[in-house]
Amino acid sequence: MLAVTCLMAVTVQATADEKPPTPAHKPLDEPSDPSTQPSGEQKSPDSKNTRTLDTMQVTAGLQAAPVSNVAAAVSVITRDEFFSRPNALLPDLLRDEAGVYVQQTTPGQGIPIIRGLKGSQNLHLVDGIRLNTAFFRDAPNQYLALVDPFWADQIEVVRGPSSVLYGGDAMGGVVNVITHRPQLAGHDRFSGESYLAWHGAEKLALAHLRMDFSAPTQAASVALSTLSSGQRRIGGGDLVPFTAFDSHAFNGKWLRQLNSGLTIGVDTQHLKQPATPRVDALVAGFGQPHPDAEHYLFSPNQRDFVHLFVEDPVPGAWFDSARYQMAWQKITDQRLVRKWQASGDTRENNQSRMISAKATWHRQLAKNKRLVFGLDSWHDRIGSHKWHRQGNSEHPVASRFPDDSRMQLLAGFAEYRWQQHRWQWNAGVRHSRYRIDLNRPQLAPKAIRLSDWSGHLGGLFSLTDRQRLFANLGRGFRPPNIFDLGQLGPRPGNRFNIANPELQAETLYSLDFGWKHTGSNWHWQSAVFISRYRNKIASVFTGQTTPEGQQVVQSQNVARVRLRGLENELEWYGPAGQRLWATLNYVWGEEDSGGQVEPADRIPPLNGALGFSRPISSRWHGTLQARFAAAQRRLSARDRRDARIDPQGTGGFAVFDAYLTWHPNPNHSLRLGVQNLFDKRYREHGSGLHAPGRGLLLSWHGLF
Repeated sequence: MLAVTCLMAVTVQATADEKPPTPAHKPLDEPSDPSTQPSGEQKSPDSKNTRTLDTMQVTAGLQAAPVSNVAAAVSVITRDEFFSRPNALLPDLLRDEAGVYVQQTTPGQGIPIIRGLKGSQNLHLVDGIRLNTAFFRDAPNQYLALVDPFWADQIEVVRGPSSVLYGGDAMGGVVNVITHRPQLAGHDRFSGESYLAWHGAEKLALAHLRMDFSAPTQAASVALSTLSSGQRRIGGGDLVPFTAFDSHAFNGKWLRQLNSGLTIGVDTQHLKQPATPRVDALVAGFGQPHPDAEHYLFSPNQRDFVHLFVEDPVPGAWFDSARYQMAWQKITDQRLVRKWQASGDTRENNQSRMISAKATWHRQLAKNKRLVFGLDSWHDRIGSHKWHRQGNSEHPVASRFPDDSRMQLLAGFAEYRWQQHRWQWNAGVRHSRYRIDLNRPQLAPKAIRLSDWSGHLGGLFSLTDRQRLFANLGRGFRPPNIFDLGQLGPRPGNRFNIANPELQAETLYSLDFGWKHTGSNWHWQSAVFISRYRNKIASVFTGQTTPEGQQVVQSQNVARVRLRGLENELEWYGPAGQRLWATLNYVWGEEDSGGQVEPADRIPPLNGALGFSRPISSRWHGTLQARFAAAQRRLSARDRRDARIDPQGTGGFAVFDAYLTWHPNPNHSLRLGVQNLFDKRYREHGSGLHAPGRGLLLSWHGLF
């Protein structure tokens, strides 16, 4: 099997002499100039000698180009920023980004909501390889938190449908985690990185160590990360029970460059949470007289990943360069549950084993014309077993998903990009064929086959050298997966789900347009979007109940959703090392289910962030920042039934943080801060617990 990955990068830096930024770009995950990548000589965060104005890894297109020349709304988080944000989990790093809102059901988990869409409605990638599995749900889930944040060099968010380039699920947007890549060097050398941190409000301790080896023709990297969290203290001083968890990760990468110019590499990733409680099931929520469960552990949640890639820069008969990838991923989701006042436990083991293959080819057709095309394939095999234990006896019961069910994809696509005077255009098309075997003849006697054509058209107009207008018209789609088609069993909120093999694919049509400015000392990006979501799969009450009193629900294509919103981000660099940044997001959603019109579910409120930093002296740096959200009173019927959401609506909040950073030398920093300075008690909309209260942060970051 072959598949396509295509990614591009652009790095723009401005130094302390205030010179205009100069773009430096490369195809994503391809050989690059070490000066554009993190290394042992990299400056520490908040260094007054190096200021990053606009460091972008762009997954919105398939050719490398300056971000100001890409017709897409893009956000990027660089590694320097990782150490100035909450970083216990990878989703934590996505907070405060334009167009993104983070939901958290329990401290060991979290998901980004992009343009009002969540879960399997967004595509999550690691180095361009699909993370989404066939049992991803279109709701909050825990799987993105199984990627080690310290193994990432950058995180990219492309907002808007991207199904042409990346396939199904890329409706709200794409999150792509770019992992660390050791660099080749002119001579043998070792380098590395260490990080230690303590977060007081959660009694959370973090440790990370990475070692790199570089040589003229090969390089390698090995990293270890560990996390231990205690009970969460929320605003006002209360402790939330069942919030302690641990996490451990190992990562390694090796690459070799052959005399022919060919580069081969192998990447391995492992992260395990041995026993993470599901807090919202263990603590009574809104409108609940008691919790759903007396005992509920993800034990364990684990992700294992092996990735082989080959990069060929030598032109062939029908391409100028090529990249080939193969990957194997296993996600283990085991649970141990005792329902409220039940006499026995339920133990289950769910696994996804996915094999992916991708191939991407680039071809320059003329001076201002370029074609990128490729193949994309993956095969996901789901294993699912469940047992009920009563005393010393144990017997199997119906599993959460059809055991040994399978979902596979074979797709091809092409994107053509050309330039005419001040206009740049891109157009793409993709054809995807899915085959889903539920392995339950009583549900689906034959394999389910789906096919889809998608396209997009984008344009960029250069007003000046620094200002651009852009617009995109695109179509996203999401085929029903095994979670949608074949899930059987209890759901939160006293529900019981039955299967529906007749589901059709969801589709989304979206138009967005915006403005970008990239200057010598400030960057601003603003976008407006309008989306129409058709055939949305929603959980519908059937009117039946189980003998235990649970309401029977089934997934059906019953809804249409209208979404529109505004996204803004600003970054300004002033004299004497000053920096100001801000984001502001707004999404409005309305859902029509069989003529009944109501607000769309789990739509984030108006939200944003504002921060300012500046050097205090040659070695000290100060930062003040605020996060805020308005109240969300527009709730759907599903929101009001959700025990995580106050049926009267979620209150607004403003939270302030203050940090002081000491740089004893350019490669080391000690950071002291107070988060939630005024001990605000608040909950992010849709989350299963309140956010941490006032807490001390102490961290040490070193490069060697």
